[in-house]
Amino acid sequence: MELKGKALFNLLRLNFAEDPSMKVSPWQVENYCALSDQELYKRLAKLGVAMDAELFLVYAESSETPEDLADCLWLNEEDSIGQDQAYLLLFELWRRMLPDRKTISIFCDELDSLIEQFDRGDFQNDEKIQEMLTELEDILDQAADQGGDPKEIFKTFCDFCAHELPSFLYDYIAEQIDQENELYASELLDGFHEFLIDEKCFDFLRAQLFASTGPEEANVMFHNILENLREEKDKELLFEIVRYLVRHGDAPIFMQAVRQLLAELKTEAEFQELVALVAEYYRCLDKEEEEKAVQKILVDRSGKALSQPLDPSDRGLRSIAEFIKFSKA
Repeated sequence: MELKGKALFNLLRLNFAEDPSMKVSPWQVENYCALSDQELYKRLAKLGVAMDAELFLVYAESSETPEDLADCLWLNEEDSIGQDQAYLLLFELWRRMLPDRKTISIFCDELDSLIEQFDRGDFQNDEKIQEMLTELEDILDQAADQGGDPKEIFKTFCDFCAHELPSFLYDYIAEQIDQENELYASELLDGFHEFLIDEKCFDFLRAQLFASTGPEEANVMFHNILENLREEKDKELLFEIVRYLVRHGDAPIFMQAVRQLLAELKTEAEFQELVALVAEYYRCLDKEEEEKAVQKILVDRSGKALSQPLDPSDRGLRSIAEFIKFSKA
């Protein structure tokens, strides 16, 4: 994925916040929202772009986006660093001076900011992010109604976001389910479903919604997801499904998920995590004998390095496979 607009600089700033030892120029990770209008114009002048509020509006009138405006005003194509600096300054001015002309890059920049707050747990309430998601859904629907391919439209928005938009939607909807906001979670799944490129994860969320009200339908959905995962391998999603089914799934579905995941494991760490989940499953069922048998497999491997590759002929791997095969839980 090639990031567009301001997304590349937002990603750089996020990475720098996590790792301050990164080599970056201060202007690349600066918070331009904290600068005054006067300072923005002053810095543009130092770059050779003479500008004031009146002149900015004149140039912006003939530009569709902040990116177009930067291309129009920056004439030295060989100085890409200067062009990037000018772009960030012009982008911030556009955001302030033209609030009614919200381009895709401006919208995604605001969405990135909200996602960052969500990831940090800074929200007192998430009314603002719900408004943004409603607006995003409306924009996507309008573009699709005009004949655009839904998945390509959504991909375009992903290209303008520093965060992985599908991952955020998944995490946010999962949180709504955890908080028992099932109706809103269902509305989000319905609203974004046709735009999502990889639907398996979101089908998993939909199955969770059915688990409490329609367990039989949920089991059918889980089964279908697992069958699809035989063809479209996704070990991370299989782990997520097994973790969920530990406390919520019927035995046949849980065992099917475990068997499929066993075939995908590559390292000792992955194997021990799965064995621990199986032990937890039996503990939740109050099946002490089965839990102890599975825990013994973990105890016997306590000295193994977690980074060690998993041998397909490993004795423990065969043991848990046989245990699952004949389990009547």
